[in-house]
Amino acid sequence: MNKATSIYFVFPSRAVGGVSVLFLRLAHYLAEVHQCRCVLVDYSDGYMATRANLRLVEVVNYSEESKIQIRGDSIVLFQSMTPWSIFSGLSIADDVPVLFWNCHPSNLVAMLPGFRNSNLAHSNVLSQISNLFLQPFRARLTKFVTHIVENNALVFMDHENVKSTEESVGFVIDNPVFIPIPAERKEIRKVVARENGGTLHFCWIGRVVDFKYFILKRLLDDLSILASHSSVEFKVTIVGDGSHLPQLKAHCNKNDTFNVKFLGHLEESLLDDLLLNNVDILFAMGTSALEGAKFGVPTILLDIAYSDVPATYVYRWLYSRDGSTLGDTLRSFDDEGCSYHSLKLLMGEFLDEEEVVSQRTYAYFVKNHSMEEISVRLLDALGTSRCLWGDLRSSGLLSRGIIYPLFKKIKRIIKR
Repeated sequence: MNKATSIYFVFPSRAVGGVSVLFLRLAHYLAEVHQCRCVLVDYSDGYMATRANLRLVEVVNYSEESKIQIRGDSIVLFQSMTPWSIFSGLSIADDVPVLFWNCHPSNLVAMLPGFRNSNLAHSNVLSQISNLFLQPFRARLTKFVTHIVENNALVFMDHENVKSTEESVGFVIDNPVFIPIPAERKEIRKVVARENGGTLHFCWIGRVVDFKYFILKRLLDDLSILASHSSVEFKVTIVGDGSHLPQLKAHCNKNDTFNVKFLGHLEESLLDDLLLNNVDILFAMGTSALEGAKFGVPTILLDIAYSDVPATYVYRWLYSRDGSTLGDTLRSFDDEGCSYHSLKLLMGEFLDEEEVVSQRTYAYFVKNHSMEEISVRLLDALGTSRCLWGDLRSSGLLSRGIIYPLFKKIKRIIKR
């Protein structure tokens, strides 16, 4: 890719989330290390805009009421999304290429607006309703994905994202391009000799929202059972905000075996300090799992769920995965297995070989998620995209139709 090319990172969002963190970090890194011109498109009070280092990157304020002009030698990076939900406040020149990065399994899944959780939790029932009402949307989504795949404009963070996209559009994506989520490498933390007994500090990092709530509830229940049979004191810290935080707090009120501390969102420096000095084992999914792994903090990777997770779930260390996921979507559950028992085994491994677990976690991170490697792969993908905005527009693939804008208007009225 020509170094004079401006890279537009488009993700207007006021709330903290994995994509906001990802785009902000990448923009800073590409600007500082690769001398790229990086532009963040965000609300004036958005997460990226309020944390951008303006010595390295530029910020363009986004609004649905006006159009941001993107012209000249530029390329636009989006998180993958259905074409009718692409941000309306953009005016992109026809000759500007685009790249879509699939960072969540449901990014390219057509669903009834506002019914994502129900549709994913009870797919047998609501998928029939979706098929009835959304057949034109699904057909257009298939055309859209076909077009961006054929023009090297779709990349995936992991195999889970490929699988869900293939199920959505009804065809196999040959030779998918993978660009895993990265984070900047840090020095591995030193493991201090642990005294017998004492306290184990557990931590969850991440938004407490629909697809993370149920697995987090399962975890807290299993930790409660483990704590009731352990001579070691447990302390749990929840770092993150979200729509399901009140429900989680209510669920924690039923627990009397350990203390749960809620910290809300922490900025990176405070989060790093917490992980380096006050966390023994981290639980997370997605980008959040890398926050601890980059220091070698033993990390258990949790999976995505849209309904209650049964006691047959099996916990696994991040490094025991194959490098192709930062959280699978739990579509079905085995009859065999015991979540409490699998968690107990991991606790035993940690207590017996904390330094080994730490080193394996760190090595896994460096091999699969280091910023040095991933930034080069992203630049290659940006440089090889042949998908022009004008081709998407002229083919009608960007049409928003009636249903989606209508739902958005109703949603805004309800929120007033």
